[in-house]
Amino acid sequence: MVYFVVGPSGVGKTCFSKTISEQYGIPVYDTGPILRNIYSKLKIEESFSEWVSKNEKKYGDNFAISIICEDIKEQINPKALTIIIGNRCIEGITYIINYFNLTDYRIIYLDASFDCLKTNYETREKKRLTDEEFQDRIDGGNKMGLLFLKQFILENSNNNCYYYFKKANEDLNYVDIFNEISKNKNHTKIKK
Repeated sequence: MVYFVVGPSGVGKTCFSKTISEQYGIPVYDTGPILRNIYSKLKIEESFSEWVSKNEKKYGDNFAISIICEDIKEQINPKALTIIIGNRCIEGITYIINYFNLTDYRIIYLDASFDCLKTNYETREKKRLTDEEFQDRIDGGNKMGLLFLKQFILENSNNNCYYYFKKANEDLNYVDIFNEISKNKNHTKIKK
């Protein structure tokens, strides 16, 4: 079973995944750091975002996710419990599902209010942003398909998709959420 943990910047995808990993010993693959690690090994002068953008224009929208899959293919066991963090579009998740021929997976979309996301992001990054600057971050995720992914999750929430909204000053019990999802047998494949 592979669990995809997705959502906007600052929502707690990494915290959720680390909590579950520590509780159950499940390996976690975070697509953002994996891609940045691949980039840093290349020792090129262009910025990370320029490198991704240039190669997506050259090789297509799945450039980043395809090299992530190549990078982790020797490590990942698609039949074992696994958590993959960070895909921001349904196409990226579908690419991974097809690449690893996954038949058993769940997609968990974590969400929160703008103020909650901004506070979490600023705490993690140790820097303050204006509301406009943080909105630009949110808009960047939306341009990558995050809004469409959220819509997909909400429309398929009775299948293998789960949506959780964290209210301000609310602590979600990640282990309880994971256990609830793990017990659910409702499952339909994403159409290829």
